[in-house]
Parts: sequence; structure tokens; C-alpha cells
Amino acid sequence: MKYAISPISTTWNDFDRAFDDLTQGFFNPRRREQEAEFSPRVEVYENGDYYGVSFDLAGFAKEDLKIEVDGDYLVVSGNRQKEEREGGSFYTEKVYGEFQRRLVLPKDAKSDDVAAAFKNGVLELRLPKLAEKKARTIEIIS
Repeated sequence: MKYAISPISTTWNDFDRAFDDLTQGFFNPRRREQEAEFSPRVEVYENGDYYGVSFDLAGFAKEDLKIEVDGDYLVVSGNRQKEEREGGSFYTEKVYGEFQRRLVLPKDAKSDDVAAAFKNGVLELRLPKLAEKKARTIEIIS
């Protein structure tokens, strides 16, 4: 056998990998940005006559966001551009680029009447519920 894998060589590989992970933001910030995927945190709740959907979008402007209803889906997408700084960044944990979240709409949501508000980095959507269809009695005329 030409090459043997020993516990010592595996340990050194693990050490090298751990060191790269630990220092990649400092020595190679582009690697971290390219690998990162952004998916904002979301909360969905029901409140009496509407459904609420809340997205945490710190660092976004309302102009960066797009809200659509596509068939049975509520689609929220956005794009956060990196701020150009003199001298550049040498370390970042922020995520830049595009995201898209697709949520299935409840059957009783009025998808043509979605209200949106954006304040302090939180996007709040309200989807009114359709009026309940109540049973009614039909009178026989003849």
C-alpha cells in the first residue's frame, strides 16, 4: 500500500480544517460570504380575523423587498447589497445577496387583500380571513 492513513494524519487534517474554519473570516472573508445562504426568520400566527406573518429583516430597506402572491403561495424575496467601505472588511458574519421565502397560504386567507408594514427591520404581513360561510335555510316557494 503506497499511502496509509494513520490516526495522526487524520488528526492533523482535522486540525487544519478547524484552523481554516476559525480563521476564514479573517484571512479569507470572500469565502464565508460566498458560502453563506440567507433565510430570514419567520413567525406565522393567527389572530382572530386575520393571519399574521412576521419576518426579521435587519439591515434591509423596504425598497430591497418584494412581496407577491403566486397561486397558493405567499412569496417574500429581497436583496441586501454589501456596503462598500474604504479599505474593505477584514471579517464579517453578515450575509449579503438574495433570499426568497415561499409560504403556503391557508385556504381561508384573502390573498387579494394583504397588508404590509415594515418597521425597525421587521416586516409584518396581515392576511384577512374569508368570512365564514354559515348555514342558511332555503324556503320552498312551490
